[in-house]
Amino acid sequence: MKIFLDVRKIGKRQTGDETYITNLVKNLMEIDKKNFYYLGTDSYESESLINNILGKLPKNFKMVALTPGNKLFWTSYVLPHFAKKKKIDLVHVQYLVPLRLSSKIKLVTTIHDISFREKGIWISAKDRFILNRFIPKGLKKADRVISISEFTKKEILNSYKKISPNKVKVIYNGISDKFKTQNNFSSKDLERIKNKYNFNERYIFHLSSLQPRKNIPFLIKAYRDYIYQYQDKKTLLVIGGERGYNFDSRIDNLLRDLVLKEKVRMVGYLKEEDLPAIYAMAAAYISPSAYEGFDLPLGEVMRSGVPIIASDIPCHREILGKAGILVKPENGKVFSQKINGVLNDGPLRSRLISKGLKRAKDFSWKKCAAETLKLYQDCLAS
Repeated sequence: MKIFLDVRKIGKRQTGDETYITNLVKNLMEIDKKNFYYLGTDSYESESLINNILGKLPKNFKMVALTPGNKLFWTSYVLPHFAKKKKIDLVHVQYLVPLRLSSKIKLVTTIHDISFREKGIWISAKDRFILNRFIPKGLKKADRVISISEFTKKEILNSYKKISPNKVKVIYNGISDKFKTQNNFSSKDLERIKNKYNFNERYIFHLSSLQPRKNIPFLIKAYRDYIYQYQDKKTLLVIGGERGYNFDSRIDNLLRDLVLKEKVRMVGYLKEEDLPAIYAMAAAYISPSAYEGFDLPLGEVMRSGVPIIASDIPCHREILGKAGILVKPENGKVFSQKINGVLNDGPLRSRLISKGLKRAKDFSWKKCAAETLKLYQDCLAS
C-alpha cells in the first residue's frame, strides 16, 4: 500500500495540528515496516526542517517537496496530480481535502474541531468563509473521517446531517513519553529552566494559541481575584503561547494594570525541549477555554503530575474524567476559590495528581498510530 501523508504543519508552530501529525508520523515509522509512505510538504526549506524534526527516515518513508506551495492550489491541484502519478492508494490530510483527487484513491481527513462553525466569531472572516465552504464538501468526499474525541464526532454529525456515523472514527490523541513528573528530572535540568525563564517563584501555568476561544482574559481576571482575595504575593501566572494571526487583544488591555504586568508572565513560544520541565515544575495548570476538540496540554499535564482546573465543557469532561476540577467557564469567583484549594490543600492536590497520572495512561501516540493504520487498512479493504 502506498500512503501519502500531508506533513506541511510540521515545524510551523501550529500547536495541536502540528503535534498530531508529528507524533503520528514518528509512531507509524516505528510500527509499520510494510507499507510505503510519502511525506508531502510544500517547499524544499520545509522539507529540510521536517527531516531534522523527524530524524532519519526508514526505507519505507520518503519526504517529498511538492511546489508551488500556495495552500489551496497545493491541495486542489499539486497533491492530486502527484497522487495519480505515483499511483497512491490512500491520502491522509487534516481539515481541507483535495476535492479533485481521483475517486480510485482512498481519502482520510482528520478533523480536530469545528469551532469555525460552532463559534465562528472567534476566527477571521476569511478562514470562516474557506472552512464553511470546503469542509462540508471534504466530509462528503472523504472515505473516512478521524475525530479526536467523541465530542468532536458528535459536533460533526450534528452539524452535517448527511454524513454517515459509520464514516467518522474516534481516535484519541496521545501523550508523549517525554512528559514526566518533577522527580524524574535532574536538578541541573530544572535549574536551567528556572534560570532561563526566571521562574524563582511558585507559578500557575497555561499554554495555548492565545486565541479568543481560549478565554485567557477570564483566566487573568480569576487569577487577579485570587491574589487579592487570598493575599498571595508569591504565586505567578505564566502563560505560554505564540501571538498568532487571531491573537486576543484583550490580553494586552488587561496587562496594562501594573500589578498584573508584574505578576503575569507572557513567555511566548516555548521550545519542545523546555516544555516538559515547565509543566512539571508548575504548582497547577488552568485551562479556562470556552471550546476545545481535545485540549492536548491537559493530557501532557496529567502525565507531568500537576493538578488541573479546567472549564466545564464537554471536551474537558471527556478527557479529564474525574482527574481535574471542572468549573463553569464564566464563574470567576469559583475559579479563584478552586485556585486557592489546588495550591494550598495538600490532600486535594495528592488526589488530583494521582487520578491524573492514572488517566494519562489511557492516551498513547503508539495507540493512536496503530488505530490509524488499522483505519487505513479497513478503508482500502472496503
